[in-house]
Amino acid sequence: MTSKNQILLMSALVLTVGLVGCGKGGSAGGSAIATVNGDKITSEELLDQLKSKPSVQVTLSGMPNDQAQMTLQMLANGAAANVNVAGQQGTLGFQAMRDLITRKVVFQMAKDQGVLPSEKDVEAEIALQTKRKSSYVKELQIGRNMSMRAIKENISFELARNNLITKGVTISDKDVDNYIEANPARFTDPAKVDLSWILVGTEAKKGEVDSELATGKNFKDVALAMSDDPNLKKNNGKLAAQPIPTAQLAGFSADLPKTIEATDVNKPTGWVQITIQGQTAFAKFYVHSKTAEKKNEPTAEDRILIKRELGVTRGAEGKEITQDIAKKIAEAKIEIQDPNMKGTWEDYVKQLKETLK
Repeated sequence: MTSKNQILLMSALVLTVGLVGCGKGGSAGGSAIATVNGDKITSEELLDQLKSKPSVQVTLSGMPNDQAQMTLQMLANGAAANVNVAGQQGTLGFQAMRDLITRKVVFQMAKDQGVLPSEKDVEAEIALQTKRKSSYVKELQIGRNMSMRAIKENISFELARNNLITKGVTISDKDVDNYIEANPARFTDPAKVDLSWILVGTEAKKGEVDSELATGKNFKDVALAMSDDPNLKKNNGKLAAQPIPTAQLAGFSADLPKTIEATDVNKPTGWVQITIQGQTAFAKFYVHSKTAEKKNEPTAEDRILIKRELGVTRGAEGKEITQDIAKKIAEAKIEIQDPNMKGTWEDYVKQLKETLK
C-alpha cells in the first residue's frame, strides 16, 4: 500500500481513539447536522468534539522538511493535541465531523455484531479506572474539557472498538501470568533522584563556579547566577521539575548514574563531563533526595487491563479492523447538511473508495 493510501486509511481510523460526544443510537441535544445510516449527529456533538479534540491533522506544503518539522513542534508545544502531517484534511470542523461519522459507524458495527457495550459496562469501566487513579474523571474534565456525558460516551466507544477487535479471542489467566513474568519493568517504580545542577561549557567557568561555592554560597543560588542551563529559570536551578529515573542520567554520561548513586543526599558531586546535543560540557549536581526502586504487585485492575491488551493484540493479528471500518464508512448512507462540508466529505469518500480498490 502506498504512503498516500496508508495516510487516507489511517485518517479514517484516527478517530477510533479519543473521541468524545454521543454515540450509541441516541444523540445529544441540538439540531441534526448530519445522519449516518439514519443515526443523527447534532450540533452539540460537533461542538463537544471540537472543544476536546485530542488530535489534529495538518498539511504543510511548500516547506523544507526541517522547517515543516519545526513548525509541527511549535504547534504541538502550543496545545495539548497531537499534530500529524497528512494529506488534504479539510478544516478542523470537517475533521471533527469525520471523527463523529467514524464513531457512528463503529457503534453500528458493534451493534450488528452483538458487542455493543451496555451502560453497566461503562459504569464498570469508570469504577475500574477510578480505582487505579482516583483523579481519573477529574483529569478528563479539566485536562480534556469533557463533560461527564462525553466521558461516558468516550468510554463506550473505546469498549466498542476493543470488542470488535477481540470478538472470538480468549485470553487465559495463565496468559496474563506469563505477560507479568516477562515484563517486570511495567510493575516496577524505577529508582529516582531529585537534582539541582550547574552547567558550564569551559574549564575557566568551572573554576569560577568552584570559587563561588567555596565561599559557602548556596548551591541553588550559584546555579541561578552562573549556570548555562537554558531552562534555568523555568526549573529554578533543578535538572527537571520532578524527580527523574536515575537510569535516564546515562543520556548525559554513561557513568553519571553511578556517580549519583555514590553521592550522599544533600551533597554535591564533583564535575562530570557530559554530552548535550552532541556538544561536550561540564556539570556539577546537587542531590536533594533519592528514591529506591520499588517492585509493585499487579492489582486485580492491572490484570483486567493486561487481559484486554493481550486480547486486542491477538485479535488484531487476524483482523483488518482499519480496512473494515473504512469500508463501512465508504458504504454508509451519510447525509451532511452544511454544503461546504458536504462537498469536502464527498471528495474524501471518493478518495477512500479509490484507496480500498
